[in-house]
Parts: sequence; C-alpha cells; structure tokens
Amino acid sequence: LVDNCAHVFHAECAERWARTENSCPQCKRRFSWLAAYAPDGQRASLAKVESRDQEGESDDAFEDLQVCEHCKQVGDESALLLCDGMHGTCNAAYHLRCVG
Repeated sequence: LVDNCAHVFHAECAERWARTENSCPQCKRRFSWLAAYAPDGQRASLAKVESRDQEGESDDAFEDLQVCEHCKQVGDESALLLCDGMHGTCNAAYHLRCVG
C-alpha cells in the first residue's frame, strides 16, 4: 500500500518499484511511505521511501524521425520526399513508393 493514494500492490513489487521511482505506478501520485500488511490486516511494516525519478530515454532521440504522411511509417529516410512548400514551413514527408 502506498501512502498518498492507497492503491494496493504486492509488497515485493512496490518495494522494487520504489527503488526506481516514488510515484504510484497506477495514478502517478508521489508517495513517501510504503506499508505492508499481513493477511489478517495487521500492518507488518512501514518504510520511508526516498524521492526518486525514473530515468529513461530522452524524447530528443525521436524528434528528428520523419514519418511518411501516407503510410505513417518511419524508416528508409533516403527514400523520403520532403516538402518545403509554404515558404519552408511545411515539413511533410512521403516515401517515393507511397506517392507513385
């Protein structure tokens, strides 16, 4: 059980997650305490959790990908036609095979 939202998880799963990030995996609210309960409802443990943010891939790696406007797929960028119409403000991309 996490303290800020009362969502319930297996104790081992919640502890493992708290080593990565201290936000509820379900609602994303931050928590500071983890409580584990025995089957009879008695609290078995209460642990203070450090503030942590999960570190992941930056979205920057995906910002420059060109997506074909017709087939909505990425890849084969050497076969993409890039529109530079509207005085260079249109950045639409199309595969050669998609536009015939």
